[in-house]
Amino acid sequence: MLAIFFSNKLVMRIPVAYCMSMERHSQDQVISNRATERATELAARTTCSIDEAAAFLGIGRSTAYAAARDGSLPTLRLSHRLLVPTAKLLVMVGLEGAE
Repeated sequence: MLAIFFSNKLVMRIPVAYCMSMERHSQDQVISNRATERATELAARTTCSIDEAAAFLGIGRSTAYAAARDGSLPTLRLSHRLLVPTAKLLVMVGLEGAE
């Protein structure tokens, strides 16, 4: 139990599990807002780097390059650069309608 006092008087008691669930809900909302902001930023661009796509997907850099190599992450090769089309990336995660 978490006891809340105001002016040395007990105001209320809250179960600790409830406090933890509210904190988790708050953190989930922040994470959701950040993901939406990232998706909006990506949607404004035509392509992004493999590193940016990895950060957006929540995977490591080497995993993203392996996915690009095996074809599970759509890429464009321009000279020596490997880029990810953002429209296909957003469709892949279900944030945009089919092309």
